[in-house]
Amino acid sequence: MVTAVAISNVDDMLLQSVAPMTIGARSARRLMCMVPLDGAGGRSEREFIVRKLRSVGFWAGAAASLALLGFPAAAEEKPALAAVSPVTVTQILSTLETASGQPIVMPQKDAQIVVSTFEIAPGAKLPEHKHPYPRYGYVLDGTLRVTNTELNKTETYGFGSFIVEAVGQWHKAENVGPVPIKLLVIDVMEKGANNTVLKQ
Repeated sequence: MVTAVAISNVDDMLLQSVAPMTIGARSARRLMCMVPLDGAGGRSEREFIVRKLRSVGFWAGAAASLALLGFPAAAEEKPALAAVSPVTVTQILSTLETASGQPIVMPQKDAQIVVSTFEIAPGAKLPEHKHPYPRYGYVLDGTLRVTNTELNKTETYGFGSFIVEAVGQWHKAENVGPVPIKLLVIDVMEKGANNTVLKQ
């Protein structure tokens, strides 16, 4: 008798909580009013629905019930996991011209990229020279002063500056700061070419 009451209470619980979310509140209220049929093998619509709820429908309804009680589904945790530290992109320079106003032109054949690091001691001076092909520099540390001797134009570059050097124009440079200059230099030239020509 106790078992029968327990089962009946479970059935009522399923109909009161899970059924409205699976078959609709109106249908659930109608089933609550039904009385099971007696007799061997007899089964009412109420019993049939309850059995269904105990199987597949029970788990779907239970999941929905847990969500209503404040227990999020596993899938809902994905946005939290996706909230990783963002990648920050800071543009340093965007230009179509060199430091002297020339349009940027890439080598037309067999282009080769050479990446180097330069370190220039305080007070050191670079002799007058020119670059037949594009050269780019990024100042990692120090202060560099570049003078274009053809245009009589001087520019000073500090930490974080990106330099688009003039192509084919004579210029010189010096370290005007108290610490060594550290440069990341990128040459884009024809394969096997030399991108620095010293003035005689």
